[in-house]
Amino acid sequence: MRFSHKGCTLIAVTSPVLRLPRTFIRYTDNHRVESLLLSNDTKGLEHLINRLGPDVRVDGDKTLLMLSAEGNYLWTTNLLCAHHADVHAKDEKARTALHHAAIWGADDIAQTLLNAGATIDPQDHSGRTPLWYAAAKHYPDSAIVDVLLTAGANSKIRDSRGINPNDLL
Repeated sequence: MRFSHKGCTLIAVTSPVLRLPRTFIRYTDNHRVESLLLSNDTKGLEHLINRLGPDVRVDGDKTLLMLSAEGNYLWTTNLLCAHHADVHAKDEKARTALHHAAIWGADDIAQTLLNAGATIDPQDHSGRTPLWYAAAKHYPDSAIVDVLLTAGANSKIRDSRGINPNDLL
């Protein structure tokens, strides 16, 4: 399937090799999807979602929801959640959109993802949870840490090196 919008061409290919219903996207200009997010182009994003679905994958096997979390684009996150984007989807490092929100300190995004049913303690390939990243990258009293702890995040889950968020807080 081919999708074009404002000079950006995206090609969706379903991979039978993975035996998973996963869609990969290749696009001609790596910055076009980010431009769509940055410009608050709701119409363009709606068109993309309607043509390729809310779980379309882009750069680095990330979903639009993950990119939205990284960029702290609350309007995009709300739009994708309204279109039932998969809040449990994982990238190549087994990180979810909640991991990305925690890494970037996007507390409003994290709350939106949790309200949409995101699992509070998913572990990536290193065994790290969103709370682990929030504690490691932000002050212990930061809003992102508060959001995750209030939602019931387990601060005792250890990563592959034996470190848990309590060690970082």
